[in-house]
Amino acid sequence: MSEPRRRKHKQKSGDVKNGVRSNSNESDAVEPKKKKIAQHAAMETIKDILTWKTVNVVMGLLVCLYLGPKWALQMRELHENDMFFSNIKEVEREISFRTEAGLYYSYYKQLVEARTWTEGIHSLIADNITEHQRTINIIERFNIHQEVVLGTIYRLFPWKHLVEPIYFYMNTVFSLYGLYGMAMFLTAWLLCGSWLGGLLTMAFVFFNRSEVTRLYFTISLRESFAFPFIYMQLGLTTFYVRRTHKDLVRRLLFVSICVTTLAFVIAWQFAQFILLLQALALYTVQLVGIVPRHKIRSLFLIHVASLLSVFILQFGNPMVLQSLVLSFIVASLLVFAIQKDVAQGRDFFVHLLSAVGYSILTAVLAFFLNFLVKLLLNVEADEHIMNFVKSKLGLVDPRALRDFDVLLYVCNGAFIYLPSDIFMRMTGTLLLPTYLLVLIVCGLLMVLSVSQYWSRSSQLKDEDDNQQPVMYRRPDLSYFAVQTVFYGLMALTTRRFVFLWGPSMCILAGAGVCDTKIWDWLATTLRLPNTVGTYIRWAFVAFFIGILIYMCFPEMKESLEQLREFWDPDTVELMEWIKNSTAPTASFAGSMQLLAGVKLCTGRHITNHPHYENKWLRQRTLQVGQIYGRRTPKEIHEILKSIDANYIILEDSICIARVQKGQEGCRFPDLIDLSNGHRLEVSLGDDYDKDLKSTNVPRFCDEVRHRSGDYMRLFRLVMENRTFRVYEVT
Repeated sequence: MSEPRRRKHKQKSGDVKNGVRSNSNESDAVEPKKKKIAQHAAMETIKDILTWKTVNVVMGLLVCLYLGPKWALQMRELHENDMFFSNIKEVEREISFRTEAGLYYSYYKQLVEARTWTEGIHSLIADNITEHQRTINIIERFNIHQEVVLGTIYRLFPWKHLVEPIYFYMNTVFSLYGLYGMAMFLTAWLLCGSWLGGLLTMAFVFFNRSEVTRLYFTISLRESFAFPFIYMQLGLTTFYVRRTHKDLVRRLLFVSICVTTLAFVIAWQFAQFILLLQALALYTVQLVGIVPRHKIRSLFLIHVASLLSVFILQFGNPMVLQSLVLSFIVASLLVFAIQKDVAQGRDFFVHLLSAVGYSILTAVLAFFLNFLVKLLLNVEADEHIMNFVKSKLGLVDPRALRDFDVLLYVCNGAFIYLPSDIFMRMTGTLLLPTYLLVLIVCGLLMVLSVSQYWSRSSQLKDEDDNQQPVMYRRPDLSYFAVQTVFYGLMALTTRRFVFLWGPSMCILAGAGVCDTKIWDWLATTLRLPNTVGTYIRWAFVAFFIGILIYMCFPEMKESLEQLREFWDPDTVELMEWIKNSTAPTASFAGSMQLLAGVKLCTGRHITNHPHYENKWLRQRTLQVGQIYGRRTPKEIHEILKSIDANYIILEDSICIARVQKGQEGCRFPDLIDLSNGHRLEVSLGDDYDKDLKSTNVPRFCDEVRHRSGDYMRLFRLVMENRTFRVYEVT
């Protein structure tokens, strides 16, 4: 009985299985179709990605990799065309590094030519050549870590037998500018969402060379090393302030910002002022709630860490601790501790008063902390800079105060107000009008967005991004626009910083024209398909670049085709005479610009130099400058003997320079006369002349050429050409 049951049960079981199989076959017939449809859809999606997004990104990266180095190569070509650098003598190449540029390069040369690396480093740490009668730590006083690094690398690797030291140095700087170009391209790309923004940015950069860089004629200035890192850091910071990031991306950004911030702060003594401008821009976007306070706090901590690291790496340079940016950041962090978040729904003017109040509190606290630090450390290294800032703001008149140090800056063409011809040139290349248009639109949108944000009745979460005011959805663009304003204010008051403002103008102008959000909005408004809007954007950018090429390319091509040659035989003769006719320990007095070349080309001791951030040196420069004043030969002889100067070098280009219209009182002899209280040859007006005294003493630099009386007895002419006269102090 049990066996048939088992068979019957099996049979039923088999029937069920057969039934299941039958249903399974039907579903199996449908499943492959669904899978095929899904696979087909996935393949289409992947195909779309591969054919558009990936190809688009690859195209953008290839353009970036081409244009960045291309810009650097153009700088190198312009430098070669201007000086015929590859075909002039070594002494001529070194002379081409004029003023402080020559001084900085001399330390690289000093390290490379030392018998051992250790001996070279020791000669920099205990230098008794740069400031005769004084042993100083060059690494502590000057920002020459880049020279130390390059000199070390050159000594360590075998290419020192393949490339000359000067070319290794120059090619490194040009390579950094290739990265600089790529940083500008990528920053514009990040801001606008399209690599076309980077392309247009680089077009502006190429056609506004004179307002973007001076690398092609001043290679070894500190800004040549600093600007690439400044704009790398600016691009990374712009990306960092975006609303959301993955943890890994955020960490990588944080580390990259740390590295680039440290690199540009250590490369340039004026980096602290650039960092202050960045801190002000970050504080501004935090104050109105566009960027969260915790992100600004993190960036400020990076700034502090970088400044303190430079303080350590420069053997405790006090100028770092007393910098205004460090005081401002500390004050800001203290204010952040008591500052409340933006309480929405309150009156707009309540928010405005609150923002103004926090700003005033931060400013007062920052100046108090800065004053306290200077008082405790007894720092006077930068007092001339503060007086210069006061003169720019119209708070003091350096001519009335007869402040020699400030007048040196005020009368220097690099520190005057931005001249109108620069605005004309930038207008002719369409940069200025495009930048101003984009900036005005960003400014109006920011005012509208802040007003909306402060007036809302409820606090939206960060994830409610689509409900945020427009500029709160674009914190990177908001921050960058504000940053360009601060750079612009610096450039307007000090011409030298147009090279800081110019690149940011190119980036904002390029990103604004190519912004994908604007073009998407325009396509939606006109009820056009997205693809049509994209084609219109590409066509417009191509048309815009075409106009730029038509307007500016002929002039750029002409400048690239101009061939010159460095020609300064008088200076060459002077340097060769010094090397061949004076003792290695001989000391020279003269203009600080010329003495930098003497230090580089001959290695002789010099009494003063162009690096001006030291009170003792400023006093020494004024002391040596008396050779161009109205002083008796005995007075000059006593001064030169007190500083142990064996020779003086006089330059007729300084001694008998003409008074330029609009620059009355700015000749170097006039600055010396003002500091001595002597009436000038050209009157500055009764307000200035009333406190000045007339003198019958002739100008020393001119009178000594006649070799009469005490002049002949105390000073012996040992070398003369059309430009220079060298006298031995007897």
